[in-house]
Amino acid sequence: MFQYHTDEAIISKASALSLVGIIAYMYGSITYHGNIKIVKLNEYSKNIKTNGLFITSVISFIIYILLGGYSALKNTYSSGERDEGGLYTYFSIIVYVCIFCMITIWFMNSYRISKKKLQMNCFPVIQIAYIIIYIFFLICAGSRGKVLNIILLTFGLYSYLYKPFSFRKVIVLCAIGMVGMFSIMIYRSGGVFSFGSLAEIAMDLIINNHNTYESMTIVDTSGLSYGRSMLSYILGIIPFFQGLFFGVTGIDPDTANSAMIITQSTLGTTDGTGTGTTIIADIYLAFGSIGVILFMGTLGRVVRKLLIYAKNNIYYLLIYGVLTGMSVYLARAEFFYPAKTVVWCCFLLYIVKHHKRDSLFRHKVDIQ
Repeated sequence: MFQYHTDEAIISKASALSLVGIIAYMYGSITYHGNIKIVKLNEYSKNIKTNGLFITSVISFIIYILLGGYSALKNTYSSGERDEGGLYTYFSIIVYVCIFCMITIWFMNSYRISKKKLQMNCFPVIQIAYIIIYIFFLICAGSRGKVLNIILLTFGLYSYLYKPFSFRKVIVLCAIGMVGMFSIMIYRSGGVFSFGSLAEIAMDLIINNHNTYESMTIVDTSGLSYGRSMLSYILGIIPFFQGLFFGVTGIDPDTANSAMIITQSTLGTTDGTGTGTTIIADIYLAFGSIGVILFMGTLGRVVRKLLIYAKNNIYYLLIYGVLTGMSVYLARAEFFYPAKTVVWCCFLLYIVKHHKRDSLFRHKVDIQ
């Protein structure tokens, strides 16, 4: 946290701003009051099959590996090389977006049958085995993000639909999660990581870190970006549109991403993996303190709305699951980081829901 010099006044200011962001999120959540009684949706009239999603994910995963995506991912963590991306990036997105949809549909199918007990027959064994293999590949490459997303999405939907975890279980799971994620970091560094104290295990969960400090310093010297620093993840929702937009407008992509702006300011270059960002730093760079209050308050209202209506709407359930899966990482990511995943997930779910019996793939054999 204190590897780079920071003015003490900035640290206090960042601490206060982070707290304001948290309060705004909570206020947005508690002030939203929906009326579940007026919702008359028949989303659970019949099971939705996930065979098509499964096949799409497997094929995309194989293409991802063949195009060099897995090797690029591994090099990112083993040698610190910056992944410039390529065609394999889109296949990588398809892989985990399909997985997110599959898990959500399984829980929805189970909840349709019983609102009291999880129905294990709604969870295809082969498809679960595939997800476990996918997780194993990610861990071998040194990647933690998608592994955490899948685990949190699964636990989150189970807790939401069936049985909330007790406070004691949450603490135990948090401890296991922190140690597990920290172990992966040590593994991907080749075991050469210099372990200083137990506090380092929880460093990934601290939102008020150097990136937040640096964003304030940048605003003090260069002013607000008024949304320019958020463009990358907004434009990235549409395939290939990001590159096309930057090519036509001449905007440097590194100035349209808060993580790259902070990396450039801190290290003097954007080569390598960089320093990253935080959700507070990302909003503050774009719209300042007022932006933090408005954006975090809106996020709180959105999540609250999802909590109220998700049991009656499969799309809300899917979005809630995706945000739950990204909840831990989102604290140290861009505000619009989940946007692409949410839109692609909803798009795929729409296709699946409107093609009965996986007619898109024209096969009759259920993969169980």
